Amino acid sequence: MTAPRYVGIDIHKRHMTVAAVSKQQHELLAPQKVSIHLFTDWAHKHLEPSDRVAIEATMNSWAIHDQLTSIVHQVAVANTYKLKMITSSASKTDRHDSLVLAKLAAADLLPTVWVPPKDVRELRGTTQHRTQLIQERGSTQN
Repeated sequence: MTAPRYVGIDIHKRHMTVAAVSKQQHELLAPQKVSIHLFTDWAHKHLEPSDRVAIEATMNSWAIHDQLTSIVHQVAVANTYKLKMITSSASKTDRHDSLVLAKLAAADLLPTVWVPPKDVRELRGTTQHRTQLIQERGSTQN
């Protein structure tokens, strides 16, 4: 069995930056930008079953999480607020952020969030949509 790689993915609306390190913090995959539309193909070609992936909690992190769980050993979703307290630095770039995620995962220092099951996420989406509709109704009435 190959040694696990620790992969950090900094997710944005149209692209993501991916980097990987070993348990000893050696850079195995230099940070590279991947389009959201090409990510699934990229992941199947470049990620290995023993990889451990760290992503930051963002608006589309659940979809990325669901894609990756069938490909890699582990997917951890980082707590954005606790991560900012740990990694506050002057250099705030996508390349830097993806490496920081990978290095924190390798050091077992990544602050994670609970990943709700898919049915819970769907229910949350439904209630959020209902709240938006109620707000729109109130705006229209006013």
